[in-house]
Amino acid sequence: MLIYRKKYMQEEPHKRIYKIIDKYKVQNVELTSQKSELVNHIPLRRFHFVGQLDGYDVEVEVAALSRRNVGWFFTFLYDTGDLEAERQVQKAIESLKYVKKSQYK
Repeated sequence: MLIYRKKYMQEEPHKRIYKIIDKYKVQNVELTSQKSELVNHIPLRRFHFVGQLDGYDVEVEVAALSRRNVGWFFTFLYDTGDLEAERQVQKAIESLKYVKKSQYK
């Protein structure tokens, strides 16, 4: 999901994050933690939420990052307590890299 960098830089979760979570029909959403970190020289902000989806407890992890004037949200949903899913989310976020477009033409 693309957004402009100025809006991305805010401390609290951008309202677009809540809209994305709402599209997945996650209910009773609650922000549990947030932190800034550097992954592969990419500054990003991570938000962790809990909620319910179809009667099941779920966790939502959002990595927000920007490059130049554009930002992205990477959103991950998984069942609460699923340690393998949590590991895969961590691995996916840690694998984020900037790549020049010309490398994929």
